[in-house]
Amino acid sequence: MKVFKLIAFTMILTSMLYAVEKNITMDVEDADIKTVLRAFAAVGEVNIVTTKGVTGTVTFHIKNVPWRQALKSLLDAYGLAMIEREGIITVMTQQEFAQHRDIAELETRIFRIKYADAHKIQEVVKTMLSTRGEIKIDEATNSLVITDLGMNLFRVEELLAQLDKPHPQVLIQAKVVEVDYDAARS
Repeated sequence: MKVFKLIAFTMILTSMLYAVEKNITMDVEDADIKTVLRAFAAVGEVNIVTTKGVTGTVTFHIKNVPWRQALKSLLDAYGLAMIEREGIITVMTQQEFAQHRDIAELETRIFRIKYADAHKIQEVVKTMLSTRGEIKIDEATNSLVITDLGMNLFRVEELLAQLDKPHPQVLIQAKVVEVDYDAARS
């Protein structure tokens, strides 16, 4: 346990020095999963909550990997899943995740597309929706009306912020000058 604490301290110190990249290096052997998740929360400066089903010990070695990618890899390796909503990451078992997804209430949001064509963006967004999700286009306002799980709507909002940007425009100025040749000769 002392080795893990030393590694976690080193990892946190290193992450503070390189906060922009937030790559981490961890060497953990038989450490409590909740302790490891607390270290990830400190590095990522996020809130992580675990369900009762998240128990046991983990062993892994990662070197210079983005912390979020490392977290996802760890969760995948140990049959865990995460839901990120409103700045809080909830870690749970795959079974709990499946139940949550099946019983979670659907929400509907309208996303107004300002610069892009809603039909083109619809194709990209469709791939992000759950099996229960649906997407419609309101052509009058160039908006997407999306019904899906709240966590997916959050991801869609982040994607749209990247896709719906103004196109570069070129400004063309012209001046019309009227010349009277007769007046110029006099």
